[in-house]
Amino acid sequence: MEGNKKSLVDAVEKGIDLCKQILELYNDYYHGKLMKLVVIGGESLDVLQHWVVELFSNVRQGSQGKLEFKVEGSV
Repeated sequence: MEGNKKSLVDAVEKGIDLCKQILELYNDYYHGKLMKLVVIGGESLDVLQHWVVELFSNVRQGSQGKLEFKVEGSV
């Protein structure tokens, strides 16, 4: 889902529930199995590893299912 103000207004006028669409996108694609993390820092490896575990261990794992993207309307 992307767009400018006009495309978002057009979507609302067409009855598309943008909030629902955004929540579905988040639930389907925002999880650890689909993410990568790169850490660069001047601290020791032990410190960086501690920070990463502390800050990112609560990210849900999710599944590695097949990604499917649908396009609606003209592109």
